Amino acid sequence: MGGLLDYKGPIGIVGYENVVFGIDTLPQLIGINLVPVIFKKESEAPFQVAEVASKGVTEFVGDIYRVNCTNFF
Repeated sequence: MGGLLDYKGPIGIVGYENVVFGIDTLPQLIGINLVPVIFKKESEAPFQVAEVASKGVTEFVGDIYRVNCTNFF
């Protein structure tokens, strides 16, 4: 996590709502720009990640499967 705290760009937080619940409070606590990428169905994840990536987000954090889905891009 230390590397993330030093990162200056936005970071996408990828997951189901129950996985990323409360993520909206974290930026105020640790001072980093987090962009939630929340989906209801697994099949939505690659498309939502692509949409956020098209807006300039290049770093994503999630559980191992969701992080690997960004390899499509």
